[in-house]
Amino acid sequence: MGEILLLALLVGGLVEVATADSSNCVEGCSLLRLHGLAHSLQRGSTPLYFWAPETVDLWLDAPGITGFGYVGIDKIHKWHEITFTHEAAQGENCTSVPTLLPKKVCGSSSYMYLHSNRPGFWALNCPSTPCECPDMTIDKCKSSSETATRCGSHGMDAIRIPLDEASTWYWWPGYTDEIKLYFPQHVDHIAVTPNSYQMKQWNDFTIVQGTVSYNGTQKPTCSIVSRSLNIFATCTKEVNRDSDLFLKTFSGGRHMISYWAPKCLPRSPIVDIAQPAEENSKSTVETHSATGILLYVNLVMISACLIPGLISVCILARWSKERML
Repeated sequence: MGEILLLALLVGGLVEVATADSSNCVEGCSLLRLHGLAHSLQRGSTPLYFWAPETVDLWLDAPGITGFGYVGIDKIHKWHEITFTHEAAQGENCTSVPTLLPKKVCGSSSYMYLHSNRPGFWALNCPSTPCECPDMTIDKCKSSSETATRCGSHGMDAIRIPLDEASTWYWWPGYTDEIKLYFPQHVDHIAVTPNSYQMKQWNDFTIVQGTVSYNGTQKPTCSIVSRSLNIFATCTKEVNRDSDLFLKTFSGGRHMISYWAPKCLPRSPIVDIAQPAEENSKSTVETHSATGILLYVNLVMISACLIPGLISVCILARWSKERML
């Protein structure tokens, strides 16, 4: 009897420990399916998390910095933490991926470009390991009750969006003055300079999938469309599972952070943008459409409150007039 009780206590302890460990994860993190992104190293030390749905190569690149890690079969289908620190003594910014890279990668660059040869899932603005299980093609995730969050805005210097599926993204230029688009096309890239109106709004980017007949065989192709930026470009080179739309943003020819929102416009109409001259200063900008909507709602609410009162005043005035007659 004592042995049974001891076993029950041990099992109970193990269950409790397992529950405590799983409770350390964070729900509601923003998950993005990307080939890669450029993360600013001047925006705090919030980590990134990377999930590989298959074996992939992972690179960390910046001017004068290179790191490489292979995500083998034993490391897929799990989250890997990527941390960023500042080494004050050396004046360097360092990036660490303890589960994938043998040592941290350091340099003086203000950003780190992280990318893989196949699309993976990236968790942003997440203070700890995400609870979400993003790959619904495996049993581990099919049984998960957590749902990935894909709305919200994210500050990045560059972004690589896979072309193997249709998607829509929104871009807020902030203080950038140029965006360059790289995708399967015979020209090197397309450069766009937003005008003063486009600088102060969310601009759409839509990836449209299609097929083209080549020697009697249907091959995949794609188009990049932006109504707000007047872009309609067609992929003129072969499109496959490794293809992506690589977008870089600049200010005065230098890498500059801008904001990206997948699938839906951010709920909040107000976004804080870091000014290029002073990294720590903030400027608040507001979307015109959101402002108009809020103003319209307020007018409707005010009207709803005033109309009953006006009707009452009219009825009272008419009644008073009839009594006087």
